[in-house]
Amino acid sequence: MSLVLEPAVDEDVEKITNLSLDAITDPKQGNPGGDYIRAIWPNNHTAQGRKAAAKRFSQLMKILPPRSFMKVIDTNLNREIVGTAIWLQFPKAPTQMPPLEGDYWDNEEDKRYAQHLNNENSAVRLRRYAAMKGPVITLLIMCVDPAHQRRGVGSLLVQEGVERAQRLGADMTVDSSLQALRCYEQHGFRVQETATLPLPEEWADKPRHTVISMVRPKD
Repeated sequence: MSLVLEPAVDEDVEKITNLSLDAITDPKQGNPGGDYIRAIWPNNHTAQGRKAAAKRFSQLMKILPPRSFMKVIDTNLNREIVGTAIWLQFPKAPTQMPPLEGDYWDNEEDKRYAQHLNNENSAVRLRRYAAMKGPVITLLIMCVDPAHQRRGVGSLLVQEGVERAQRLGADMTVDSSLQALRCYEQHGFRVQETATLPLPEEWADKPRHTVISMVRPKD
């Protein structure tokens, strides 16, 4: 098989940032999460925005808790990266989420909108964590290059996280898209909640973002 799962390294960050943004925000993929990512990671359709996103991603990696940062490469394509996942590991379920800060947005209103979405999404996650005791492994991001979907890339990345959770005796959580739902279900995840993030009247014309919360209890 030409697909190989490996730890990602610092030199992969720019490629993985671009792959992730392409996979999530490409309108051809019909991914409703794209609107959310475009708000949180602004201007990612421009070269300057992509450069800023890669730098921001590198900074984020330095402050994250213990994690599994993995990539899938294709040995038949000169080791091209075709998928990636980051699983975060917590000794117990988090009781708070970090705020969204920085100067990445074009104006204050765009920043406030992104912060609102982040806060509402964090509230959904905290509801999920509230029922968990002991260690937790949660998916920060998983992306597969659209050109390499339906080849088992996502399954390799999810299975690595499941095996890690089994070794630690940890509950697992993910936020799923509709496209990835079946992949997670095949690895023992179940839907716990489907929530559409509320928007105040001032942003009533903005797209609605729906979060599909899934859990996989410890074995």
